[in-house]
Amino acid sequence: MIFRVLGPQAGARKPATLLAALLLHANAWVSLDELIDEIWQEQAVPVSAERNVRTYVWQLRQALPAGRIDARPRSYRLRVSPGEVDADVARALSLPKPTRCCASPVLPKPRSKRRSA
Repeated sequence: MIFRVLGPQAGARKPATLLAALLLHANAWVSLDELIDEIWQEQAVPVSAERNVRTYVWQLRQALPAGRIDARPRSYRLRVSPGEVDADVARALSLPKPTRCCASPVLPKPRSKRRSA
């Protein structure tokens, strides 16, 4: 599965923001408070925010393969494999390729000296 985070968001804004926040912290636990801050940012946080986040997580679980979103009290984690986030792939492609900066020079073999008799 490839997660496309580069470019415009598709779908409902708040669930898409939740997905983006989990992808930003792929494979790491993200607290419910952090997710609420990301989803509502500069808006007034509704009283139902925690319940809303649980609903958005449920919606994501319906859209993603089973077992991708883990939960523990007041936090969530999205399991992502290397190469599944387009931003990571783009970052890897933009890194300079390693060069051999300190390779030993190839020296010519010494010529054998023939002695004449």
